[in-house]
Amino acid sequence: MLAQQAITYDEAIIYGDRKFNELSFKDAKAYYQMALRFKPNDVYAKDKVDLIIKKLQERMAGEEAYYELVDKADELYNTGKLNQAIVQYQQSLEVIPGDEYATGQIKKIIEFQTKEKEKLGHYETLMASGKAFVASKKYDEAIQQYDEAGKLFPENSEPVELTTVAKSLQVEWQEQQMRCAAKIEEASRYILIQNYATALDLYQEALSIIPDNQEALDKIKEIKPLAEKQKKYNMLVEKADDSYINKDFIAARTQYQSALAMWPEKTYAGDMLKQIDDQLADQRKDLDKNYTNFIVRGDSLFNVEAYTEAKGEFNLALNLKPEEAYPKQKLAAIEQHFATLQQSFEANYDKVIAGADSAFEAGKYVIAKTQYETALKVKPEDAYPQQQIGQINQKLDELEQLTRVNNAYLTLVADADQLSAAGQLELALSKYREAGALKPTENYPSKRIEEINLLLVDARKQKETDDKYQKQVDMAEQLFKEDRLAESKNTWQQALVIKPYEVLPKLRIAAIDSLVVVRENQAEIDRQYRSLLASGDSLQTQKLFAEALVVFEQAANVKPGDPQASQRIQAVKDIRDKLEKEAARKLAYEESIAKADTLLGKENYELAKTEFQHALTFGPNEAYPKEKIAEIDQLLVKLAAEREQKYNLAVETGNAFFDQEQYKQALEEYQIAVSIRPEDAFVTAKISECDNKLAEMLLLLTKEYKQAVAEADNLYTAKIYDKAITAYRQAQSVKSDETYPGEMIAKITKYIEENAITDVLNGSLAVRTKTTEKLAFEPVPVNVRKSNYVFVRARNLSGHPVSVIFSYGSNVGKNGGFVLQMPEDDQVNDFIIRVGNQYKWFSEDNNWLEIYPENGDIEITLVRISTTN
Repeated sequence: MLAQQAITYDEAIIYGDRKFNELSFKDAKAYYQMALRFKPNDVYAKDKVDLIIKKLQERMAGEEAYYELVDKADELYNTGKLNQAIVQYQQSLEVIPGDEYATGQIKKIIEFQTKEKEKLGHYETLMASGKAFVASKKYDEAIQQYDEAGKLFPENSEPVELTTVAKSLQVEWQEQQMRCAAKIEEASRYILIQNYATALDLYQEALSIIPDNQEALDKIKEIKPLAEKQKKYNMLVEKADDSYINKDFIAARTQYQSALAMWPEKTYAGDMLKQIDDQLADQRKDLDKNYTNFIVRGDSLFNVEAYTEAKGEFNLALNLKPEEAYPKQKLAAIEQHFATLQQSFEANYDKVIAGADSAFEAGKYVIAKTQYETALKVKPEDAYPQQQIGQINQKLDELEQLTRVNNAYLTLVADADQLSAAGQLELALSKYREAGALKPTENYPSKRIEEINLLLVDARKQKETDDKYQKQVDMAEQLFKEDRLAESKNTWQQALVIKPYEVLPKLRIAAIDSLVVVRENQAEIDRQYRSLLASGDSLQTQKLFAEALVVFEQAANVKPGDPQASQRIQAVKDIRDKLEKEAARKLAYEESIAKADTLLGKENYELAKTEFQHALTFGPNEAYPKEKIAEIDQLLVKLAAEREQKYNLAVETGNAFFDQEQYKQALEEYQIAVSIRPEDAFVTAKISECDNKLAEMLLLLTKEYKQAVAEADNLYTAKIYDKAITAYRQAQSVKSDETYPGEMIAKITKYIEENAITDVLNGSLAVRTKTTEKLAFEPVPVNVRKSNYVFVRARNLSGHPVSVIFSYGSNVGKNGGFVLQMPEDDQVNDFIIRVGNQYKWFSEDNNWLEIYPENGDIEITLVRISTTN
């Protein structure tokens, strides 16, 4: 509802514009719509309404974008990524300018960062002061500054790391001081023995270790003149030594005298002079011989251009005879040779020095040093090349140190850049600090340190979040291990509040929920399992083993692998198997006994005895089979005599039949005999004879059968069916096992039956013996009379053969007839009688048929007249 109602158009427009400017678009829209009620077609109000609708739509779309940006910013804020969070909040303000929440979050982050920045400023001041102290080698003061900085940010590893570096540098500095002091001490010992040149070198080495060491500088200034004097003395002595070695004792003596004059306190030159005088005195003892030997050796050496060695020999000769011209000439030639070489060297000396100086100025110290050393070989006494070599050695030491520092610096910066790129900010910061300590004047490490520190301000908040989260995770895991599931789940939920986007707490909570359900289900499973075990035990007690096994198997399905159910199942199976084996044994025993009893009942005593013995294998302790076996043994003894009597009777009867040529009956008797005595040779021979005789008879019967069948087939072909049937029956009587005659009789009977002209009788008619039954019928057409047959189906009721007289006639009287011979069986038989060949049948119009049984009662069911046309 609007706070204030407008009562005019103008008021509505004024209120609407005010709300529009306040960005209260919904209220503004209501006022503009109110204005339209006053002026429905007002363009201004309509345009404002349309504009507000558009802005509301834009706001709705913007709000979705706004909430998406704010959600992302909140996530960054909660994970300590404050600078990235500010960017997201600022983007949300572009969507909804002036939003209080986003503005408040930005203000909160800036206040936090400002507070941290002030603290960070003091921290950086302390760190810079510590680095300055390190640069001036005031390591104790530097360590103090780093310690103060560490108290500001205890979690920051930089102060600790730089303290370690400072302590390491302090140890290194102390080692340098010790090495420098050792060099100075060694130099002082050389001064005590007046070896100023070596002492000067040691003081210069001390300066290379600590370039500003004042004691070394003072001592160098003090002993340098003495050292230079000593170097000149040493050069004279070295020349004298060379002459001595070359056996030029005269030159050596002069040089040693010059050295002695320069430094009388040194005894070496005086000692060598005395040694030369002694050697000359020895050589003069055999003057001519020694002279000649020296000259000969000198010439030999000269000829092979061994001028230095030759010079020594000629000098020895000249020492003995100073006035001799030859050694002087040879020495002059040698000196001329050396002078020529020296002139060549000296001509290049200035060029070598100039080249060395040029290389020195260009910083090519190695090349310059090589050239100065070459110049020294030409003029060993020249001090300039030696001085330059000393400076080069110092420069090379400085360059080597600088190179080591620069390489270490570049390595540290490269490692730091790589670690920073990989997000390992703390490690990168440590490397940048080490690099800054090596080269304090370089700006790059300090710039990168400042950038990383800004990132670490956010990282510290992130670390606090991570630490809180990890604490909850560790506690939740421990509670889970202690099986305190509810507390563990609650702790995981608290961890999820700290980091809502973490997957692990959600997975663990789901796992705990699942485990609780599983345990609840497990309790039900255990209850059901125990119930089934109890039920199975009860059934087993009642000896209901099959039912018990089913229940125990159900229990095993409820708790697969549990030993209680499996043990019970095995126990029941063992009992069942035992019972089944006993039942099978008992059944086999009973079946064997039943079979044996049956055989015994059929008097198959041997087989019965065998079966009773077989029964004993299933029941060794049973008395019944043993009793029956004893009974059978008694019977077999009794039957043995009876069998012998039976055998004799069968042989006698068989012989009688054989003599009467009744071979079939004889064979049956012989087979009885052979069944009693299977190995009896006589009986076996008689059986063979009977088989042979029967085979002969079979050949005769076969021949007779074939003749009968051939005759019957001819009659059948001639359609004389009654005689054909008689012939087929004759064939049947010869070989009753042949089916063909019967099949042909059936075929003829069927044919006659199916080709009926008229049924004289079709029903049951009993005719008593010696009585007449007359049956009337319509005369058969003349054209089919010659092919007529009378088909009779009748049954003998008397139990003996009966003759039946059939008569036929017409209205004028009897014209003919035929006789049927009915067998004694009581079966229904079919009879076919050909009447078409009787003249009175086909010549007269016969219309009645009489039946007269002569000697017994009969039953007739069918009398049919048929034709073969």
